Amino acid sequence: MGRQAVWWPNIDKEIESLVRACVVCQEHAPEPPSQLAPWPYTKIPWDRIHIDHAGPFENHLILLVVDAATKWLEAILVPSTSSTATVTALRSVFARFGLPRTVVSDNGSSFTSQEFTDFMKKSGIIHVRTAPYHPQSNGQAERLVRTMKDSLKKNQSGTFQGRLDNFLFHYRKAPNVATGLSPANAMFGRPIRSRLDLLRPEDTGSLAQTTSAPRFQPQESVWCRNHGHGPKWVPGEVACPLGNVMSKVLTPAGVVVRHQDQLRRRESGVLVPGTFDEPDGTSSLPNSVPESTTETVPNDEDITARDLEAGTALRRSQRVKKCPQRLDL
Repeated sequence: MGRQAVWWPNIDKEIESLVRACVVCQEHAPEPPSQLAPWPYTKIPWDRIHIDHAGPFENHLILLVVDAATKWLEAILVPSTSSTATVTALRSVFARFGLPRTVVSDNGSSFTSQEFTDFMKKSGIIHVRTAPYHPQSNGQAERLVRTMKDSLKKNQSGTFQGRLDNFLFHYRKAPNVATGLSPANAMFGRPIRSRLDLLRPEDTGSLAQTTSAPRFQPQESVWCRNHGHGPKWVPGEVACPLGNVMSKVLTPAGVVVRHQDQLRRRESGVLVPGTFDEPDGTSSLPNSVPESTTETVPNDEDITARDLEAGTALRRSQRVKKCPQRLDL
């Protein structure tokens, strides 16, 4: 503009020097562009976390915790921004994910108090505080504060806690631009299941068929575990299997349901006294246990007793015994 009215040699340089030396201009000058200094890259989940408070937002205060490696986000409603409330919320988060190696925060009073400093020191955590009045240094948390607020403003249905949980669910499910994976997949090594998965049929062909046939068949004699008064095991008969691991058993006390671990096969070589009374309308099994055709093998005592009664001579060994020769001292 000056050259439109007057001109002299080096007029442009003199105007620039005058502007640079202006005190008022320097007092209201914008901040100079700063050189980007990103945080060290880490691949270890929960190695470095960034924390910050958000709010008051709709009369609620929120503590945000974001993992630098996986971008996993935790948002906890806190009653205040005091050190006690902050430490209590962090204890709950650390109980689920463990202690991080480094915690990054701003210079808020809740993060610079002696209580918070002692908590970090006792937990073996390196506490890094960013430059005062420089929120860009804690950009991980600051960016998610803005994202969370925008999402909560768009969703006004339900309680505040329900809206917050809904935001966290969709945020953890969606792929992150920085990592290429969803925060849930990066943190746990698997995607979390959502309603969208119901639209895709499950692949059941590759699943191993590990189911087996029931161990006990109908009308099979068993010993049934007794959980009431009386003996530990009572005789019974399988009425019908209920799936692969459970069976309906007919016992002298009635029909019971038992797991296969509560049943043992009963050998029918020796008859069990008593009959099974069939309850009305429960089973069509016979009222008594059928007799077994298995022959009972006599024991040695029965054979010896019969031989003695018949007068059979006992056999003696005819071996010649030789007495030992001992040294007589």
